[in-house]
Amino acid sequence: ASRLARENAERALADAEARVAAERAECASLREALASKLRDEERDADASALSSRSAGRRLIRVWASRTKRNAKLRVLRAVHMRRCLASRFNLWRKRARAQTKLRATR
Repeated sequence: ASRLARENAERALADAEARVAAERAECASLREALASKLRDEERDADASALSSRSAGRRLIRVWASRTKRNAKLRVLRAVHMRRCLASRFNLWRKRARAQTKLRATR
């Protein structure tokens, strides 16, 4: 009876060891899958951060060129406005002088 009990105990121990080995292998494979998933996530995050950073740089560059162009246009508009007002004023002054001369000669 003791020999049969010992064989059953050894068989149960071998089954338990086999189950533990299978669980350890599955755990190792899951750990490796998780590590590769984390590596992929980090790589994707780095790539997206890089692309968003370059997109931000590009936006800043475009904005700066626009503001430079707008500043130039603002200066040109101011110059144009000043010249336009000056020419209108000169025309008004000429007409006023012509009117006073005409009244004086009547």
